Amino acid sequence: MLDAAEGFVPGSRVQVSAHAGDRSPTLETYRNAVVTGADYVELDIRRTADGALVSFHDARTSRGEPLAAVGYRRLCDLAGYEVPMVADVLATIKGHAKGHLDLKDAGREDEVVRLALDVLGPGQFIITTLEDRSVAAIRSRFESADDVPVALSLGRNMAGASPAQWLRTPADRAAAAATAARIRRGLGRG
Repeated sequence: MLDAAEGFVPGSRVQVSAHAGDRSPTLETYRNAVVTGADYVELDIRRTADGALVSFHDARTSRGEPLAAVGYRRLCDLAGYEVPMVADVLATIKGHAKGHLDLKDAGREDEVVRLALDVLGPGQFIITTLEDRSVAAIRSRFESADDVPVALSLGRNMAGASPAQWLRTPADRAAAAATAARIRRGLGRG
């Protein structure tokens, strides 16, 4: 178990999210993530051309084809392994860890949320995304932040940047403030 998560913030417990640890995760790598004892297991979520929800990090196949233009079977063939379906990953972690569902594409967020609610249950996952419109779409359809927590990830291509650099321009800062205000209004907090 992960005792290292204790004590980072006095008087509180830091939650730990385990990634499958590979850009080519299999159900076995998710089982290994569960064994760590982490509070959450992270999976990257994308949709294939035939509508399959898969755990796949990259937007393109190894041959450069957009994932959204490739069917599930072809994706598996190109990847060289059985790419995990999101429903299977959620079933694997259920009862062992909460889901950290990282949406890589905007659109049809409600399908992912409903799947997570059905498999894991309310409050047993968090949805993260780089897309403010996805955060707004989720919050507008699923109002309970306790049942369906959602978080906006910051820093696209910002590896090594300081927090001050995340929002580099006045337009970035204004857009982030506007998104936060819309979300707060949607939650009845301002």
